[in-house]
Formats: sequence, C-alpha cells, structure tokens
Amino acid sequence: MKYFLLSLLIPLTLMLNAQDKSKGKGNSDQTTKTIEKYPKVKWRKKLKIARQKMADGSYINAVEYLEDVYKDKSDKVEVMHLLGDANRYLRDYESAEKYYKAAVTKDPVAYPTDQYYLALMQKMNGKYEDAKKTFQDYLKSKLDKGDLNLKPMAKIEIEGCDSALLLLKEPSKIRVTKTEGSVNTTLNDYSPKVLKNGGIMFASQKTDTAVDNSISKADYYTSLFTAEKTGKTYSNRTIMPYPPNDHHLNVNNGVLTGDENTLYFASCNDSLEIGNIGRCKLYRTTKKNALEWNTPEELKSVNVEGFTSTQPALGIDADGSNILYFASDRKGAKGLDLYYAKIGSDGKLGSPVSLGQPVNTIGDEMSPYYDITSKTLYFSSNGHPSIGGYDVFKVTGTPGHWGKVVNA
Repeated sequence: MKYFLLSLLIPLTLMLNAQDKSKGKGNSDQTTKTIEKYPKVKWRKKLKIARQKMADGSYINAVEYLEDVYKDKSDKVEVMHLLGDANRYLRDYESAEKYYKAAVTKDPVAYPTDQYYLALMQKMNGKYEDAKKTFQDYLKSKLDKGDLNLKPMAKIEIEGCDSALLLLKEPSKIRVTKTEGSVNTTLNDYSPKVLKNGGIMFASQKTDTAVDNSISKADYYTSLFTAEKTGKTYSNRTIMPYPPNDHHLNVNNGVLTGDENTLYFASCNDSLEIGNIGRCKLYRTTKKNALEWNTPEELKSVNVEGFTSTQPALGIDADGSNILYFASDRKGAKGLDLYYAKIGSDGKLGSPVSLGQPVNTIGDEMSPYYDITSKTLYFSSNGHPSIGGYDVFKVTGTPGHWGKVVNA
C-alpha cells in the first residue's frame, strides 16, 4: 500500500478551472470545446487580445491567437516568448521548448528568464545534457535590477540533471500503473487517501464537460468522492454529502483520522494567484451519523487571510502527540512551504510552525504524507534536486529532528 500512496503524491493538486488552464495531452478533446473563433482583425489586434488572455489565465485561447500571429510574424520575439509561457502553463513542454528556443536564439537578452525556462523544458522532456548546458549558460547571463533572478534555482536544477543522468544508468524497476475502474475522469482526480475498507477517498470535479466558468451556472467545483475496491478495480464512485462538500467552493485534499470520524480538508476559491493553486483554507468536520457530517469549522489558528493553507496530512511529533501537516505560501515562505500545528486533546490546533530546513527550500514543497509506522514524511518538491519538475522526496524523523532528505 505504501507504493500505491507514493505513486499518487505527484502534486496534481487544486488544478482549478482545469477546462481552460491546464491542457495536458490527455484532455485536448475536451478543452478544444472552449476555444474561441478568431475575430477577423489584423495581427496587432490579435496580439493585444492574446496578452489579455494571458493576463486572465485563459492560456488555451491565448495560444490560439498567438499561433495565428506567429504565422504572420514569426520573427517577433514577444510572440515566441508568450507562446513559450502559455504552453509551459498548459504543460505542453515540447511546444514550450520549441518557442523558448526560438526566442533565445533570436534575442537572448530580450527576455532573460526564457533561457532558464528553455533549460527547464529541456529537462522536462528528458534532454538532461542539453538542459544542463542551457542552465549553465543562464548562470553566465547578465541580469538587470528588474529581472527575475532564477540563478539559485538553476544551480539546483543542474544537480537534478546530474542525478537524472546517474539514475538513467540504473533505471528503477518500479512500475506505475493507471488506476482501474470508475475513479478517473477526463479532468482532474487527485489527493487519494486509503480508507479502512480498502477503498479510497479522493477529490474530483463533478462534471467532465468543458465549461466557460465565467458565464456558466454549471457546478464545476471539485468535491470529495469515495470509491470501493475489489481486487485491482475501483467501483461505486460516490460523491460525499453536503457538507463537507460545498456547491460554491472547491473542496479537496481530504484526510481522515484513524477512526474515520474526523475529516480535515481544504476549501478553495477560483483565483489562480499562485500558479494553478487557488486561495485555500483548512477546515475540520466530524461525523453526525453514518450518512451525515456536521457543519465544518474553519481552522482559524492555521489559516492566514490573503494566503493559502492546503493539503492537510496527519502525523506525530517527537513526543508522540498528534499534529497536522499542511502546505502554505504564508508571509515568510518562499513559494509553498510545509508547516505543522499541534492538535490538542480538545481538538484545538496550536500555532503553525515551519518545518524549516532540510525539508523546505527556495522552491515549492507540497503534498505531505506522513507514515507513522516508519516515521517517514513523504512530500513533493521542485526545490530539491529533481529529475524534472516535482519529484517525490522522503525524510525520516519528526519536526525538529529530521534526517537527510532523499529523492524517492
């Protein structure tokens, strides 16, 4: 079961408004339904529209306009740059690499970060030698005061390239297989937690139809579901009650206590102010009876207004007391970091404490899962040397008493 959990820690968490903001190779047939028809205007107008689409986070439509402009203005660096950014946000790394490379070749100083992102895309596409050289070239580049300085991350990415090249010489024999049965949909299904009966609780969108959520009244929000398991197959995909689910917010990343009578979860709005992660708060609810849950209470000692708190996980500290792990971008964090708060005997949570080094880095840490038996914390990070994007890492111990962080 531990291997099952490991394979699902990849942080496909809170991919809100997925119909427009995350194309992915597998659901292009769905997302194309939202693509707009081009207005019959000149390229300058289309570029202006594309800039606005980028600002709105409507990356699929932005790409459509930009590619149309690119046919007429294939020598315009801004168009190459925007196409690189839009495809990177859509996780189409091959297209992103193509356009970033064109931009860097045309004018390497116009958008200094394009060289970093070109290297990152090469790494995501498994071109580790090319990526390493491009990262090294970026480290030599001159940055102006207003330029985003990604050189500290570039050094970490180079370490990841070296690790990947070593791992390729002795590839892992672990095989990751797609979950069988009724769990997966054409959109996002994530944050699975194993239940006592062998089934799982997970988050998913209630519709698999692409909608324009700016005008549609369809209930496209994510909710918590359960599914039963027989052999290797999951069945009886069932949405959990309201509450904890909500008709007007995204409910996700649920985790149950051992007796399955208390549920911690995140509730998020639609804003995409930190990448693809909406502003979230943590809540807790208890079972009223076999079919109903009590009204959730906000964990006010943990949540910080204007910042996100999400992805709760249960664990223990050095004294054996119960604690709640979670990810947050609160003030003082460089991106998303991992935190914990003690759970008192009365259920009240103490003040959050950062896990600090060696767990947290200048990059993002998320998706914590703590195995109490082995006292091992598993999490995802792009701030530790990885083979591309977010890797799963593990570290043994308890807060304040961590061992060495290891790439899983």
